[in-house]
Order: sequence, then structure tokens, then C-alpha cells
Amino acid sequence: MEKEIIIEYKPNLDTLVKVSKHLLFRMGFVKWIMFIFCFVVIQNAVLSNTQSETNLEWNFLDLIPFGLIIIIWIAVYFLTISSIKKNVLKNKKNLELQKITFNRDTFTQEGESFKMVNLWKESFQIKETDKWFLIYLNKTSALPIIKEDLKENQYNELKQLFNSIDIKKSLKS
Repeated sequence: MEKEIIIEYKPNLDTLVKVSKHLLFRMGFVKWIMFIFCFVVIQNAVLSNTQSETNLEWNFLDLIPFGLIIIIWIAVYFLTISSIKKNVLKNKKNLELQKITFNRDTFTQEGESFKMVNLWKESFQIKETDKWFLIYLNKTSALPIIKEDLKENQYNELKQLFNSIDIKKSLKS
């Protein structure tokens, strides 16, 4: 495929935050931290219940650790979202009108104040979700291509291009 595919879009804060959340909560260490934390608290609650009473009845004090888990996770979630928003807003390039040009060897991301040329062979992977194509520049950062913003036949052209590139990919069939 020698044809260039050109996509123009203006990223918005909500979309960039959603993509950042998606990337963050899909990281392995985040899942393990959540699992281990919940396991330890549940294990401690069950052990304290079995040691304090032989009839295994739950009382209000036994539910406090579960309530604390919920409060801590809600606080961590909102602090994380706030931090993501601040980081996105800190770099004004994130919200500029952008033109992304795809071809067989490279993709070029061009804004009002920047131009970046990326080689496909230096990219980590391409992943398709329900809402986006995510072009991972490395394991933890990705360029989102918003599917609903694609015009005419761009979705099919992009899938055809992505399938022809020798890179790790996870595309929907």
C-alpha cells in the first residue's frame, strides 16, 4: 500500500484522559497491586473474625476494613484522574489541531507547533479497542486514533495498512 492516509482531528481533554486511564489501568503492576491489597485486607478481616468469635457472625467492626478499601480506591482513582488532567493540560501540544499522515514506512504527527515523524519499525504495537486505534510508541504511551472521527473509508484503509505493517498488532476482525 503506497497510498497515504491523512487524518485531521482536534484532540479534546476528555478523550485524552480516557485513553490515559485505559493505558494506566491495563498495566500489569496496577492489577497486581489492587489484587494483593484486596487479598490482604480480606484475609485480615476473615482472620480477625475467626479469632474473635467462634460462630463466624459478622458485625459492623468487621466491615470497616472493606469500607476503608473502597474509600482509599475512590481517593486514588480521583487523584489519578486529576493528575492525568494536569499532565495533559501542561503540554499544550496535546490539544492542538493535528494532522496525522500514515504510509507504509512511517506516520507523521503534525500540529501547529510541532512535527514528529515516527517509523513503524520503532513503534511497539497497534491495538484496536471499541473506540480507538492505539499506536503504542513504547509500552506505556500510545497515540489514539478516534474511530468515530474517521471519514468515509478511512477505517478500512487504516486496518488494511496496519495489517500490512510488520509490527505487533491486536486488531478486531
